This record gives sequence, structure tokens and C-alpha cells, in this order.
Amino acid sequence: MKARWFTLTMLFLGFSSLVAQSGWYWQNPLPQGNRLEDAYFFDLYNGWAVGEHGTILFTNDQGESWIKQKSGTTDVLYAVWFQMADDGWAVGQNGTILHWDGVTWEAQESNFEGLLYDVHFITSQIGWVVGQDATVLHTVNGGETWSVLTTDFYAQHYFSVCFLNENEGYLAGAAGFNGVIKYTNNGGTTWSNEIIPANRMNAIWMEDLNSGWAVGDNGALFHKSGAEGQWTLQSTGSDVNLTSVHALNPQQVWVVGEAGSIFHSNNEGVTWFAENSQVVNNLNAVFILDGESGWTVGDKGDISHTLNGGGTWTPQSLGPTGYLRDISFNLPGLGVVVGDDGVIYRTYDEGETWVQEVSNTSQDLYALDLAWHNYTRDVLVAVGYGGTIMRKFWEPDLLDEPWQLRPYDHAEDLYGIDMRGSNGWVAGHFGSIARTENFGKTWEIKHQDLGYHLYDIQFPSPNYGWAVGMSAKILHSEDTGESWTEQISPVYTNFNAVYFCDLRVGWAVGLNGTIIHTVDGGRNWTQQNSGTTNMLTDVFFTDENNGWVAGNHGTILHTSNGGNTWAKQISGTSNLLFAVYFSDPATGWVCGEKGTILHTLDGGGTTYFQIYPREDIEKEILDLQTTEDVLTIEEPSGTKAPGITRLVGLEVNLEAVEHTAVGDLTIMLSHDGVTDTLMHQSGDEGDNIIKMRLSDAASVPIDSASVPFTGSFEPYKPLSAFSGLDPYGDWTLRIYDSQTGNTGRLQAWSLKLFIGADEDPGTGVGPLPVSEPTTSQLLNYYPNPVRGSARIEYLVPHSDWVELSLFNLAGQKLKVLVSSKKAAGVHEKMWDASGFDEGIYILQIKTGSFVDAKKVVVAK
Repeated sequence: MKARWFTLTMLFLGFSSLVAQSGWYWQNPLPQGNRLEDAYFFDLYNGWAVGEHGTILFTNDQGESWIKQKSGTTDVLYAVWFQMADDGWAVGQNGTILHWDGVTWEAQESNFEGLLYDVHFITSQIGWVVGQDATVLHTVNGGETWSVLTTDFYAQHYFSVCFLNENEGYLAGAAGFNGVIKYTNNGGTTWSNEIIPANRMNAIWMEDLNSGWAVGDNGALFHKSGAEGQWTLQSTGSDVNLTSVHALNPQQVWVVGEAGSIFHSNNEGVTWFAENSQVVNNLNAVFILDGESGWTVGDKGDISHTLNGGGTWTPQSLGPTGYLRDISFNLPGLGVVVGDDGVIYRTYDEGETWVQEVSNTSQDLYALDLAWHNYTRDVLVAVGYGGTIMRKFWEPDLLDEPWQLRPYDHAEDLYGIDMRGSNGWVAGHFGSIARTENFGKTWEIKHQDLGYHLYDIQFPSPNYGWAVGMSAKILHSEDTGESWTEQISPVYTNFNAVYFCDLRVGWAVGLNGTIIHTVDGGRNWTQQNSGTTNMLTDVFFTDENNGWVAGNHGTILHTSNGGNTWAKQISGTSNLLFAVYFSDPATGWVCGEKGTILHTLDGGGTTYFQIYPREDIEKEILDLQTTEDVLTIEEPSGTKAPGITRLVGLEVNLEAVEHTAVGDLTIMLSHDGVTDTLMHQSGDEGDNIIKMRLSDAASVPIDSASVPFTGSFEPYKPLSAFSGLDPYGDWTLRIYDSQTGNTGRLQAWSLKLFIGADEDPGTGVGPLPVSEPTTSQLLNYYPNPVRGSARIEYLVPHSDWVELSLFNLAGQKLKVLVSSKKAAGVHEKMWDASGFDEGIYILQIKTGSFVDAKKVVVAK
């Protein structure tokens, strides 16, 4: 018996909200993947953690869930301190001092531009901050003003501070190649050396003037005790760098450090016990609230929690944290990500949960592609180090089908892959390009050159392809990859990725923020202004206008005009991003180092979408005649800022077209004076169109459609012809039957409109607000019919209480699926229908006085 997908080796979920979030948000690791530097719990439930890229996380349930708070900065925050639940401070890079008033974090003027490493308050008014270059800052008015207490020890850097009262305090840091522990009895105006350890000291905790601990590099651990308050060297038995110390009292002490190290003493440091943190990454802070509850935070967003004084530690952060190199998606919601050490993860719900697969390799995997075969079967191929090529067939009844290593008689690393049905191409070291014609079963070398490496390859059609790489190499083939000619780049650099929308329009990206563009198939390339010097690693376009680029330092760039202007999007991380993928102009992912997977449902903050259905039409399709149906989209009521609402993309969904010879049909769409041909006697002979998605972002042309006429396809003519138009008004679908002897009916179709707003490429500020619908709607559910389980999508235009319920045809309420307050946006709900009989049911959504309903078919 085959195992269900959710019983595989590793399932990481939790923290993920069903509420769609604006811009980019974390899907892995969770709750986020930026390095965390410090944590503070005001009580058993309410706590904060701060770290890289201005990250501030808040929990009110002991860390079971964490909410990201807006810090207003991308600077690293090194420390956090709370005097009251509505009175806290965070400090970090560039002299950053933030104050929490219970509602927002506001910047305070520090009069300092360097690194601030620690903060300590003894009252709501009196506090100190320490940092690089022997900096000590002091406030007596809650941070409204900070005074700089200068010292003569500019070669010293202070990493930790602890005050016992207004006058007496300690700090720890580095003094040249040594460490330093200092004491003041006048509020920090002057300091005297207590001890100069041989190692940098990273943290200090004091119980009183004669009792405390300080920890540092190479296992350095000093204890101050006795009537004289002498510092003595202790040992945990390990020489790892120690980063933080926290004690409940002179007896109970915890220390953390590199490689997930936690050490605990219950006898004033006479003996130390190693505790299992369940973490392998570096830990940067420990906070012990009482004898039972404590937390640690560290690199790659790690959070661990104990409820028994450190006897056991439980991770509160989930997900892999290695290098994830490439990501790809296909309908219905199937996604795969690959990375170093042979890791492969798969999702069936667009990334809300990820499952680790048995890859049968330990080699680093650099690229993958999902090769469409038909609606129910895909070929997954991943490539990587030393000529590794892994292949797997995916189909619903073969969930346990293993990944298999395919023969490849060359040892070159492979960095790029593109699959189109049974055909595929890989590119890598020494200019190697190989081709398969049998779904990746065997590969044949077509090109090699010892002078350079190739990092990406793409074939927008079976015959025409491009490969890019070192030394400004751009190679082009017009014969399925049998031969290659070199094209001329306008700039000399290494190119990391290439993407073509069609045989004319393409882009390549690389080092130093380089973006080049062609509109004539590469005969001429021109450079575009990316607005960054960061390395760019990948590029993806959903049509010739809408595109995204990913790169180093968390870089995500977006264009809605083919690259004439590029705007920086807020990724929320500084991690290196390796790959970007979009399934439509709103829905996308990026992946990168430290297990980073980010997801967006609004184009990264630029695009709003809505689905408009036409159902129960039942219009006849007659021989040699044209059938018309009009979908009228009314403009939402309310004031709309002029010039900011525009169509940036659309999808046409032919939900149900009954016809015994689909190849006889020509289907067109008209709006606002523009007519576009969706299908023109396309595909193989066969009957009926059921849930066919036509999108410029699809990788399979409509001419390749085969029975059943279901799935995602490129239309006969690009839908980008409608871009820039006003989305409101009449949309007319026309179906012409060119042959006699076959008739049918148009039963249902829908439009998914993507509405965008202009960005400011100079500042990277997000889009202006766009008009949103004024009513809640049941947007969609799939699969249709429902077999086993279904995903339901619904839209809430304004924050409101939502009830989503299931009824039978007699009007009896069978199940309440959602009953809670929801924020504005698109939401999702998974429904397990396995316990329901076959038949027709009604889904109903209620928000305030609004009610909407939709029929649902359950099949076995």
C-alpha cells in the first residue's frame, strides 16, 4: 500500500497563517529565517526577539506563535530590553535605537553612527547603551535624549552592559586581541578595568557587586564571587565560543554559544551540564524567566523553548536551514525546491507545507524543472554537482515513486536545466550542454568549451534556446541544441540566468546588478538600469511586461514595463536569494540560503487580483456560427485615485466547454477595442474543455493540448495585449465552430484579472493603493470535482468576521469550516471531503450582511 504524502520523512509546518499577507512573507523557515541576536520576555507569555534585517518578533503565547512587528529599519538589531510591556528598546547598526510604546516602534536619536550592541534600563527613564569604539550612551529621560559618555579606549568595543543601580554597573567586550571587563561607580562617566581576559568577552550578567558571570570566545567563562568579589576562571568543558549568559540567582546559571551549545549549572558554576538544544546552528542569546521557562535564539531564525528548567528544549522554529538553490511550481499547487546535500522538498498546497523527499543522492543539487507531460503526470528533473541528474515521475497514483539517478558520462557540475515535455537541456562546467529526448532517461553532449562555464539554459520553444555564463557568454541555438552560435553582450560580466518570454523578447542577469535585454532574439542586446550593484542570480517573467529578479543581500527587483524601469521590493531578509518563480503576475516564490523560501500573493506588493466567474450559461455552439457571451465587470464604488488602476495581466479559465471536436474551434476574447485569439483550431482531436487555464505564464503552448483538454497553457496569442487597459466594462468571449457535424455548449468560463499600481523605482517604495472590491466572494476551489480534499480560496475586502459553511441541497448546515475574524485579503481553507458522500453541496460565505454561495461537486 502506498503511503500518503503527509507520512513521509519530514513534515514542517506550523506558524503559517491562512491569511494572505501583503508583499513577501516567509514560508520557510518559520516563523522566519533571519538571524536572531537577542530575546526578552516580560512575563511568561509576552516576549520579543530581534535580529538581522531589522527583524522584531513578538509572541503572546510563550512562543508558540510569533508575529512580525514593523521596525522601520533594515539594520541589524543586536539587543532588546523591556522595562514594561509597553516600554521597550532595541538597538543595533548605524546607531539605531528604537523605542516601543505599546503600539509602534519609533526611532530615537542616538547621536552615534556606529554599531550598538547592548541596552540596559533600571527604570523607565534611566538606561545605557554600549557599542563599538568604546561607546557608552546614557539617558535619564527614557531615550528622548542620549548623551555620549566618551572614554580614552577607542580600540575597545563593548558587547554587553549590566547596571545594578544609577551608579554601579559592568560591561564586557574586546580590548585589542584580548577581552575586557569594566566597572563604573559613577553611572558610566568613568570606567576601571576589573580584568583583562585573554579572549574577547561577549556577555555579562551580574546579581550584585560581588556576584556574576561573563562569557566569551574559546569557552572563556569567568565567575565573580565571595566577599572580595574576585573573578575566577571556570570551564564548561568545551572551548566553543560562548555568546550569552543568564542567571536566576547565583546558583542557577545558563550559558549558550556556537553549534547550539547550552550549558547549565545549579551550584554556582562548580559543575556544568550540557543540555540538548535541538539546534545545530549558533545560539546568540538565552533568556531564563523563572526556574522552569526559558528561551534561546540564534542563527537562521532558530528559537528553542524549555518548560522544565532546561531538562528538555523544544524548537519553536521549524524547517530546513541549508542552501536551497532552485524552486519550481506547476498546477495544481505542486512545487519542488532543491538544494545542497541532495535535499528535495515538495509541496501540494503552494508552499504552505513542505515535505522532505528521499532524493537518493547526497550531492548538491543546483537546478530543477517540472516538465509538463499532461495534466495528471509531470517529470521532475534535478541536476547538480559532478554531473548528477536525478529524475522522478509525478502523478497522483505514484506518490511513492522514487528519485532515480540517470546516467551521465561526464563529471562536470550542472547548473541549469530546462525541460519541455520529453525534451530537455542541461548546462554547466566547461561550456557543457547536453540534451535528452526521452524525459531525461538518457543524455547526449551537444556542446563543450574548456574556456568558460555556463550557469543557465532556456528553450522557450523546442527549437530555439539560449545559454549564458562566464565571461559574458551568450549562446544561441535554432536547431534544438544541435549547434550553438555566440551572441554579443553589451557588457563584460558573468551572467547567472536567462529568461525569454518568446523567441524575440528576453533578459539575462549577472554580477554587479547587470541586466541586459533583447527584443530581436538576441541579435542586439541592450543594458537596463537595475538600480543596484548587488549580484543578480535569477530572472523570471510572466509576460513581456511583468518580471522579477532575485539576488544577493535579499535583493528582489520588479518591473511592469519590460524592464524600462526596475523597482526594489522589500524582501524582509538580507539572505542570498538563488531563484525566483511566478505562476501568474501575483503569485510567486523565491528561495535561497539558510533555507529561505519567501512567497507572495500580490506580486511582491504591486498587484491585486480578483476572479470573475460566468456560470450556468448553457449557450449552444452551432456549426459555422459564432457564439458570444459577455461578462460585465463593474467598477467598485468609491473614490479612485486617477491613473493608478490598470490591468497588468489576466488569465482566462475555460471552466466547461462541451464540444465533441475541440480542434474545430476558434476562441477569442475582446475588451475595450482589443481582440485576442485564445485558441485557433488548437490541439489534438478530442472532446470537451474542462478547467483549462490560459495564461502567458504557462510553459506549454495551446497547440500542444491533448485529451483531456485540462491544464495550464499559453494562449494562441499573448494575453499581454490587454495590459494597461481599464479592467472594468464588458469582456466578450466568442467561440466559432469551423466545421460541420459537431455541436456543443458553452457552460462556464471566468477571468482572473491582475490589477496593479505604479512603483517608484528611485525609492523602491511600494505601490500606490489600488481599488479593491467592496464585497466578499467565494473565489475558487479545486480540484473540481472534489476528490479527497479541496482548497477553498475566498476574498475578504475589509477586516471582518467570516463564516464559511457547507450545506446540503436541503439547506441543512453540515459543517462550519471557518468562524473567525479575518484580515482583508485572500484567504485559504483546506477541506477534507473524504467523509462526505458523492453529490452536490453548497459552500456559503457570510461577512456582515453579505452572503455568497457556490455549488461544490464531491466525487469518489
